[in-house]
Amino acid sequence: MTMFSEIVRGLPPAACDGAVGSAPHSTAPIPSEELVLMVASPERIRAWLSMAVAGDQFLYATWARAPGNHPGAVLMRTLAGKGLVHLKQKRVGTSLVHRYTAERSSKPIETPAPRTVLSARLAVIAEGETDLVNALMQQLLRAARFRLPCPTDAQMARRAGVVPEVVPVAIAAMVEAGMIRVHAAPAPTLRRVTIVDSGDVTGMAA
Repeated sequence: MTMFSEIVRGLPPAACDGAVGSAPHSTAPIPSEELVLMVASPERIRAWLSMAVAGDQFLYATWARAPGNHPGAVLMRTLAGKGLVHLKQKRVGTSLVHRYTAERSSKPIETPAPRTVLSARLAVIAEGETDLVNALMQQLLRAARFRLPCPTDAQMARRAGVVPEVVPVAIAAMVEAGMIRVHAAPAPTLRRVTIVDSGDVTGMAA
């Protein structure tokens, strides 16, 4: 009986993304295009997903068993878990090889909400403070938009996952960068904040 790996040997390696492993015996002739044991790379899968419409199909693996922990197979299972694709498998004739196919569902790909990020003002923000400043800025933007009182240092720190002591430093950097203006206010917040770009101002505590 001819070993499957002997049949595969000699085929161009560029025909697949995954590596050819030790394959089982073949019990029936298989078309040559089915012989390569492959799993599509995550890059190829993402490229297909970015252009696919509902009903489009993509052959992402040809394997003698479940593709397992190959990065491409893991990504496909993740996409299926999110409802973006439906996964199917079909045996090739009477062989032990299966074709693994993904079909694009009608569920849209969710895009993250745009964040207010620092651009030209980055120059005056110390290295390492950018992520913290962005996290705090999101809180201030929300408070000002809905006329809510400015969060306290402790509240902002808890939501950003940092210690309260770093909040005044970040606030001062935002003022220096021209992102916000801070005004004195009664307790408990002790400040009102104006968002320079929009002109929105945080509210007063009741």
